[in-house]
Amino acid sequence: MDWTGKKILLTGATGGFGSRLARQLSTRGASLFLVDLKIQPEFLKEIQSLSNGDVQSLNCDLSNEAGCKKLVSSIKRKWKDLDMIIHNAGIARTGAFHHVPLDETEKVLSVNLLAPIRISHGLHESIRNHGMIVHISSVAGLLSPAGLASYAVTKWGIRSLGDVLDQELVNRNIRVLNIHPFFTRTAILDSPTYGPGSAAAIPSWLIDDPDRVVAGMIRAMERRKRRYLPGLMARMSYFGSRFMPDVIHYLSRRQVASGKHPIARHN
Repeated sequence: MDWTGKKILLTGATGGFGSRLARQLSTRGASLFLVDLKIQPEFLKEIQSLSNGDVQSLNCDLSNEAGCKKLVSSIKRKWKDLDMIIHNAGIARTGAFHHVPLDETEKVLSVNLLAPIRISHGLHESIRNHGMIVHISSVAGLLSPAGLASYAVTKWGIRSLGDVLDQELVNRNIRVLNIHPFFTRTAILDSPTYGPGSAAAIPSWLIDDPDRVVAGMIRAMERRKRRYLPGLMARMSYFGSRFMPDVIHYLSRRQVASGKHPIARHN
């Protein structure tokens, strides 16, 4: 796949995955429209220096409808059309469902799920034939881990949206790729935790390297895959969700019931 001149909208552009996607795609000659809450001038200059294409940026809050409309109108005004949307922006809140404040749960839903819905809906006609939409989901979009209620709901939702759109857009030859990373060394591992329990420490051997994950993401885009599972643990999660979902659910219930799960501690 020749990335030269491809127009790509990338949300969450300064985050762990986003910044690496921006760097790796810019060096391949893609034109990038970078979106985040705050894009520092130094980061923008770095990406512009790496790319032979057009690099645009927009500071935008995607947690509300107004921010998504601002993004859609900006794309239509500056670019008219585009080849790819990468829905990368995402946040998480951990803790038992009833401990996480409702406004924080709603914020996760807005950023992780409503924003991709609003953006793809608003830019539906702007995506060129033979283009692509990429959803950065999670293994939480395959399983339903206790302590990640809002995050799991959004990642299941964006996965389902991707599967639906991949069917509906077939006549325009637009591929929708769902990516399901496992634990990766990004800031989302330090998301706020609510409730009296403490967040579980994740063994370092379970945490994937973000550069390797992003390199794999780009290969999956180039091959126009429908699903990409970065690494062994992501693939095991997928096959577990397919072939023994009740066993995984049962083991999680036992862990919570025995008090060994982080959300059950000190309750």
